Amino acid sequence: MGCHGGGGGAETKTFKFQGAGGNGNENNSTPIPAAVANVKIKSKTFEGALAEFKRNHLLANREFTYEVDRDGYVSQYVKGARSSVGIASTRNTKESMIIHNHPSGGAFSDADLLSTALDGRAKGIVASGKNYDYIFEKGTHFKADKFTKAVRRATLKGTSYDNAVDNWLTANQKKYGYKYKRTKN
Repeated sequence: MGCHGGGGGAETKTFKFQGAGGNGNENNSTPIPAAVANVKIKSKTFEGALAEFKRNHLLANREFTYEVDRDGYVSQYVKGARSSVGIASTRNTKESMIIHNHPSGGAFSDADLLSTALDGRAKGIVASGKNYDYIFEKGTHFKADKFTKAVRRATLKGTSYDNAVDNWLTANQKKYGYKYKRTKN
């Protein structure tokens, strides 16, 4: 997973999904005991975990991630690099939501979407930035193969990268069987 900056300006531009930032070395990720997060989360729900995550990491200068199970408990907590964070692929948790921050505030990278789409245990992913939370959740009829091909080939249009990603994900929800929303922080 990684972050990236969005473009500026008011005119419509064309973009491709941007790759994850960083140096490609996911070994910069350091596990933190999940209990550190769980003892702070008052409401054991996804929303409670997201609120606690944002309280601790929304303005951080590096990426962090929580893996949250369907009961609202953090099963993995990881400290990453400035623009990337890795999470163990040997997870036992099914239907987990991955929450991570983007210090630059940007929308999803291709790595965020592709890793979530191809992970049969992941229910979805959140990229939390200074201005917005971007939330992607797979539906019961999610078309992973078609979605990953579409992400790799997509031409995005918008006034900035973040706006273009938001437009594309909003427009393609029904076609690929997922739910997407962007919420203001």
